[in-house]
Amino acid sequence: MRISLAAFCGTLLFSGLLSSSAFAQTTGADIETVVVTATRIPTPEAQVASSITVITAKDIAAKQDQTLPQALQDVPGLNVVQEGGPGEQTSVFMRGTDSNHVKVLVDGIDVGDPSSPNGAFDFGQFLTPDIERIEILRGPQSGLYGSDAIGGVINIITKSGAGPAQFTADVEGGSFDTFNQAGGVSGSTGPFHYTANI
Repeated sequence: MRISLAAFCGTLLFSGLLSSSAFAQTTGADIETVVVTATRIPTPEAQVASSITVITAKDIAAKQDQTLPQALQDVPGLNVVQEGGPGEQTSVFMRGTDSNHVKVLVDGIDVGDPSSPNGAFDFGQFLTPDIERIEILRGPQSGLYGSDAIGGVINIITKSGAGPAQFTADVEGGSFDTFNQAGGVSGSTGPFHYTANI
């Protein structure tokens, strides 16, 4: 009787371990995020040693963020400073460093402003409809990206069209006589793809 009871308990424990590991594998495979900014090669987010945050287009749509500064406001370690209303000069300070110590990339291309006194990027003019995802890499990355990445790196990946031309249109209105309208087209032809938003 004791042997059969022990065998039954061992079977339950073993089957529970199998089901929990299978559950972990299926859910992990479903939600695995791959990032490029941290190592410059596609790497699963769980294998990246640096502190990184990924904001997707779905996250932006769920929060109804209209501008890039709005999308970055809730990211840990970032201080977003805007000098006025929407469209005004906006700077991002990461982990206590100056705004010119945050390297900003759009599709892997450095977009720092060499005409400004400190070369920092102005986040105020960047709208969210073109954004597919944002990868924020916190901490010094001068080994990968140079001396202007002491605070970290923000890589903005834009949307790319696929298939036949698709058109979108949005009209919004709100309190205080606010009004917003947008239109866009995206698609691809052979090896070329295009996306445009107004």
